[in-house]
Amino acid sequence: MRVIITGGSGLIGSHLARSLGNDGHQIIVLSRDSQRNRIPAGAQGVRWDGSTPRGWGHLIDKDTAIINLAGEPIRAFRWSERHKQRILGTRIEVARAVLQAVKDAREKPRVIIQPSSTGYFGDRGDEILTDASGPGSGFRADACKLWERGVPAGDTRRVIARMGFVLSPDGGFLPAMRFAALMGGKQFGTGQQYISWVHLEDVIAAIRFFMLTDSTSGVYNVTAPQPCTNAEFMTALHSVTHLPSVLEFRDWMINAALGKEQAVVVTDSQRVIPERLTQAGFRFKYTEIEWTLRQLLRGSGR
Repeated sequence: MRVIITGGSGLIGSHLARSLGNDGHQIIVLSRDSQRNRIPAGAQGVRWDGSTPRGWGHLIDKDTAIINLAGEPIRAFRWSERHKQRILGTRIEVARAVLQAVKDAREKPRVIIQPSSTGYFGDRGDEILTDASGPGSGFRADACKLWERGVPAGDTRRVIARMGFVLSPDGGFLPAMRFAALMGGKQFGTGQQYISWVHLEDVIAAIRFFMLTDSTSGVYNVTAPQPCTNAEFMTALHSVTHLPSVLEFRDWMINAALGKEQAVVVTDSQRVIPERLTQAGFRFKYTEIEWTLRQLLRGSGR
């Protein structure tokens, strides 16, 4: 299959390109970056402007999967208004470019896969959230609603993957939490807020599953089946790293460090279950947080 990946030089995109390339798929990475060393080995890099199908739309055929990972990273030390506008604006631009490319293509692609985030649900306490649960409120929820509306429908199969916090030693959520543990952090706020997490390997496997399983379409939660509380996550992290666990990060401390608006990333609670994905036959490799952290940080067996 031909796989066109936008944002292929990021954490998920680079690992995805290598994994699918090893499977024998033809990988085309669209990037604004002209540096060849940012393109994963074995992939073909195509320069594009990030807002039109110019230079790549002709590559689409009926055996093409488009995986749209591009956009301004949502992480930043503090969310300025300018940064928030870039988060929204770049993703809307890319979604429109993909929509236009599909409209113009002589043959329609096999599937379009658009990641979203469990931030869609907002702060929901201990409520069990399935793929059918409604949206929450706040900037992250509003951003996710905009991204998801930007995915083209029509006759093309589309999948929206609402991802939890992606765990990898190479980036994402884990390095920041490990740094907090290094500082002696025991928990954030009450520690009772739920973290819906997912191992990077399972993210890659889920995207492959969506690509190759024609019966999948619509919205899927891509999170480990056993979400944990913040306190449980930090306890597991300390158990694996043997770092001291002495300091509770109070709300005022988190707000001072991140700003009140961005603090919700670690204080909001989302207890998300991948109901549709498991019903479709997907099996997660990483389901329990302490064993997962051991694999990520030590590489030891179960």
